[in-house]
Amino acid sequence: MENSDSELYDNLVFEALVAVIEMVTEDKFRQFVPVLEVYINENYSATLAYNKLLVVFKDYVEAATGHRDSVPLSSVEQRRKSEKLGQAMNSLQFLFKFVVKSRLLFSNLNGGKGAEPFEAMLREVLLALVKLMFASQQELLGVQASCLKHLVLAVPDLVSVFPRRQLAEILMKMITSLPMGQLTEIKLSTLQAVVKCELFQHPDCRQVILPVLSTRIDGVLSRPGAILATAATTALGDCLDCLFNKEVFNTTGEDVSTLVMVLLRTVIQGVANRDKNDRNAPAVVTNMVSLFRLMSPQHFGQYIQHFRPEEEAGRQNLLDFVMEVLLMFKDLIQHSLYPSDWAEMTMLVNSVILTALRHLSHTIRDYFSVNFEHDAWNNFFSCSISFLTQPSLQLETFSQMKRAKVLARYGDMRKQMGLEIKAMWFNLGQHKIKFIPGMVGNFLEMTLIPDIDLRNATIPIFFDMMQCEFYSGGRGGLAGSRTSLASLDGVGERSNKGNFREFETEMISQLDGMVMEGGRGDGMYKDKFSSILSNQCEQHMALKETGTKFVQTVTRLMELLLEYRSIKQEESRDNQMSCIVNLLDFYSEHGREEMFARHLKKLYDLHIECENWAEAGFTLEKQANMLRWTDEPLNPRLRHARYPDCTVHRDLKVALYREMISHLASGQMWEHALEQCRALATQYEEELVDYYSMAELRMKEAEFYENIMTRLRPEPEYFRVAFYGRSFPAFLQNKVFVYRGRGFERLPDFQSRLLDQFPTAELMTSLSPPSVVETESPGQLIQINKVEPIMQVPRRLGGKVVHQQILNYYKVNEVSQFMYSRPFKRQSEHPTQSETANEFASLWIERTILRTSNQLPGILRWFPVVQSQVVEMSPLENAIETMQNTYRELKTLVQEHLSNSPTALKPLSMKLNGIIDAAVMGGTAMYEKAFFSEEFRLAHPEEREKLVVLENLLAEQIPLLEVGIRIHDQKKSEDLKPLHDRLQVMFIQMKEHVEHKYGARSLGTEFRVRVGGEGRRSVGGRVGSSVG
Repeated sequence: MENSDSELYDNLVFEALVAVIEMVTEDKFRQFVPVLEVYINENYSATLAYNKLLVVFKDYVEAATGHRDSVPLSSVEQRRKSEKLGQAMNSLQFLFKFVVKSRLLFSNLNGGKGAEPFEAMLREVLLALVKLMFASQQELLGVQASCLKHLVLAVPDLVSVFPRRQLAEILMKMITSLPMGQLTEIKLSTLQAVVKCELFQHPDCRQVILPVLSTRIDGVLSRPGAILATAATTALGDCLDCLFNKEVFNTTGEDVSTLVMVLLRTVIQGVANRDKNDRNAPAVVTNMVSLFRLMSPQHFGQYIQHFRPEEEAGRQNLLDFVMEVLLMFKDLIQHSLYPSDWAEMTMLVNSVILTALRHLSHTIRDYFSVNFEHDAWNNFFSCSISFLTQPSLQLETFSQMKRAKVLARYGDMRKQMGLEIKAMWFNLGQHKIKFIPGMVGNFLEMTLIPDIDLRNATIPIFFDMMQCEFYSGGRGGLAGSRTSLASLDGVGERSNKGNFREFETEMISQLDGMVMEGGRGDGMYKDKFSSILSNQCEQHMALKETGTKFVQTVTRLMELLLEYRSIKQEESRDNQMSCIVNLLDFYSEHGREEMFARHLKKLYDLHIECENWAEAGFTLEKQANMLRWTDEPLNPRLRHARYPDCTVHRDLKVALYREMISHLASGQMWEHALEQCRALATQYEEELVDYYSMAELRMKEAEFYENIMTRLRPEPEYFRVAFYGRSFPAFLQNKVFVYRGRGFERLPDFQSRLLDQFPTAELMTSLSPPSVVETESPGQLIQINKVEPIMQVPRRLGGKVVHQQILNYYKVNEVSQFMYSRPFKRQSEHPTQSETANEFASLWIERTILRTSNQLPGILRWFPVVQSQVVEMSPLENAIETMQNTYRELKTLVQEHLSNSPTALKPLSMKLNGIIDAAVMGGTAMYEKAFFSEEFRLAHPEEREKLVVLENLLAEQIPLLEVGIRIHDQKKSEDLKPLHDRLQVMFIQMKEHVEHKYGARSLGTEFRVRVGGEGRRSVGGRVGSSVG
């Protein structure tokens, strides 16, 4: 080829060279590629070959594309030339190696001569390749693809003999010359290869490459679901990686601007629309992070200005962009693509988001304050607080080493974001009212983060909210009043709302959810909240009273919520119930219906778990009382998960009543169930006119009445429980409660059950009041004793003769007063002979009467004691009470035997023996000696009326004993005959003695015989008691 006259052989030699190169570069012979490179670099010596090679190669290109001035070729010839050109393109890298080596050899030999003609010739060849790219024939597609692929591989050689900027321009022109939609994947792979080649290291070349690269990537990524999205994402990632290596690539601001202007919004939209299951999603997010990291404040400003925000259309476009970014950031924060243990990557993303949000905050303040855009501000606050509260930034949960590393590299990003939020809030000015109460929950979530500095900085926002609502223009203010705090001096008092009720309501509602369910907040937050806001309220004339009251209310709520959250971690259901009831009392007091209903449902669920059927029924009653017997639609907060089909008040109330009646019946509270039945019957009969349900209800009522009169019910005992010591939960510390026992549970069983709940507690053995040391001690002391309920008979039964079986219910139910007694002896200053000789005369009683906050049973099996009264009973009063109790107990036994109910005879035998035998052995005689002596009457003239009462009690006991003896005679067995005979003899003596001294008495009307009455109601007399 060095012979200039051998044109005949030029093509043949060129084809032979191509064939050799193509053979060496085949996969099975690729091990010989280094041999070929060594040959070119060290052994090749043809100094004139470059000219011939370029000429022949150019002819090949022009012949295949039809740009030569020759006779048009047939299709067969055209296909043959295309195939030859394709083979040449596959060898293009090494062909250019031969050309460049030849040119360098010639230049070295001739002192650099011929450089310009060579460059011109090479430029013509490269421009011929550009023309090749314009071709759209199907047979040339492979040639074009091979050309792009192998030409980039030849760049390292070409830049040594051709200007790199021009080479970059030609390469980009080749890519842009390809028709739209043709070889798109090859274009991307070529651009990716260009990024990795030497040209990309030079800023002047990047000025040419980056516009084409960013445009092509944007063309792919801007189409949703594009097949080549992965390739485009990878190409962009490679480009960004290079630009980050500033020392090698000398990255300029212009480089970043080119990418940002074209690709930023496309990349942001790609992140926002990413598919969570797409494997390419992490790479998309990483590219966005890298792009933001490359941007300087100037780039942010430049990008914002390109929207032309001073124009209305541009400002709207900017608003759309801001909203896209904020929503995308919030979604990215809440649904991170990276595994939880990728802490470094997560922190890097967070630092980028923080920087971007700072820039966006300035944009919002600059362009959306005068022309106020509520959504932009609202989304900024929402996104910022999501950022600040995300788990990956909660340094308190990190190990000490990890926390120190994060702080050293990034600082506490929560504080930085918190200060930005605070600045944004105080820049709202007159528009603050538009974010109350909507933003209260978000700001509360921010302040609950356990960082002292952040809390100090952000809690004052709440006081500003209180002021803002207080001074807002009433109803109009909440609809968007523009009255700012700065202009309040000119506003009359009449235009002020004068309260911050909406803020308060939202604060209480949000606190309940965040502290209780979200596990946020602690005692330190409660104290800090109270301290900061109390100080601010104290210094404000208008809010001094109402503000301080609000702070106290919220502080109390936090105490209750923190108590409950702490107790929930324990297994004690009883303590959980106590905490819930404390919260119910709070919400009831402050009229928070929604939270009241929510916690009632929790209490109900706990009762069902513990099978406290009666208490579950009473809890449902409170829920039902929140509803009305109307067909009003239900407020969403009153809807019930168990009754999703109940959409009006009446339907849900009927359903709750039916369930309540069922639970009360299971708890053997038939009397209370009947009350609910009567209310439900009114609805069935008068409003719903549902006689089927009415018939079913009446049958239940009949069953309940039958149960009351015939079934034996346990009479639960009641116990006073006092908790002393500071180790108990706050709601128990140094407080006294009355507990309702379970069924037949007695004192030892109850003590054991209660001590199981408090395994470290010590049981006090005396009823003496605790000392200050005991109440303030760090231990746990429990004082337990049995108390007697004080029966409260309903007014409707007053003055009527009532069956004892009916009265038995009121002995231990619907009670709120209880008592227990402690005997002691007291000697008077001048004791009489009877007081010295007779223990009855000096036996005093100390009686403690307790009143609970609610009736038992109720929504709990225990209630706190709210009132305690201690009275002392003299020996005579004690004797009167003892006689009254004895008479009442005997009367009950007699009535039971007169009824048809199966009753054992043994209790009556014991009671008769105790009264009659005691009288013979000294019972009545001891009372007479103690109180009826002349000495006692003279010493205590003020007791004359009480002595008459005692005399009457002794006399009234005789006819009742006589009925008891008669019943005992009728029912006695042979074994009891000796006892009965002895009792009869003693009774005759007792009767003669008492009637002789105090006169004869007769029984009351309740023992009159019913002639023709039902057998079960009368055996020998009327069964019942006269209720006075």
